[in-house]
Amino acid sequence: MKTQPAQSEFEENTNPVLKHIYSVTQQFSVYILSSVNDALLYIGQTENLQSKVWLHKKRTTDHLGLTIFEQKLVYVEQFDNVIDARTREQELTMLPEIDLRKLITTNNPKWDDLFEFV
Repeated sequence: MKTQPAQSEFEENTNPVLKHIYSVTQQFSVYILSSVNDALLYIGQTENLQSKVWLHKKRTTDHLGLTIFEQKLVYVEQFDNVIDARTREQELTMLPEIDLRKLITTNNPKWDDLFEFV
């Protein structure tokens, strides 16, 4: 009689869909959103870029009820781990606005909305 190899507790108690999600290599993104008139910039970090940017675009008010500017995705960097992504997000946050604008212009000269490519 053949015996089955023991499964880990995770494999035994996890939904097959969740097992697939956890097995996929995660990509972490640092992104910059801009107002439609390019006056305001927002820097963020996420492990699900498409979903996060979609939520940004969908929201029209913040937690205080103030109107949020219409946003477009103008810059993205990808990382294999969350530590590098968070470090880069902090670096970008510390940059003067003029340097952020140069970075965006170098990679996205027309400041197009990159959301459709995510």
